[in-house]
Amino acid sequence: MQYNGIFHKIYQNLTIASFLGVLLVHAFWPSALQEWQPQWLTYLVIYLAISLEVRLDVGQAWCWGIFYDAALENPLGVHAISFVLIVVLINTFRARLRLFTYGKQWTLITLLLALDQAITVFAYVNAGQPLSLNMLYPWLISSLLWPLFQLFF
Repeated sequence: MQYNGIFHKIYQNLTIASFLGVLLVHAFWPSALQEWQPQWLTYLVIYLAISLEVRLDVGQAWCWGIFYDAALENPLGVHAISFVLIVVLINTFRARLRLFTYGKQWTLITLLLALDQAITVFAYVNAGQPLSLNMLYPWLISSLLWPLFQLFF
């Protein structure tokens, strides 16, 4: 019974984050600032994988990544692969990660966000889009906003 409440909370948080991420992109986020949008769902996947008592499942991360790709009309599976890699890395080093100082955690989170963005950029470049520095803005903004995200959640 205890696990049902935890899994319900995971699904509820990720559903809200997915909805807000898609809503911010398509409805409220100005089109001029589209490339500066942080990686909202990646934030939540990382946070839940670190802070929950129960490990976040790789299958759950894959499903949320597929949903996120379909909702944002990205190439299917790009975020799914990155979310799975992030969850596997966090689950592997979870005990150590919780004991890290704030600065070390921030550095590791920045590297995980860079991994997510590198996979996304790799997929877009292979799909034929030209490589530009604008593709790195979400990583930069996300890594700079992580302390505020961790403060409020």
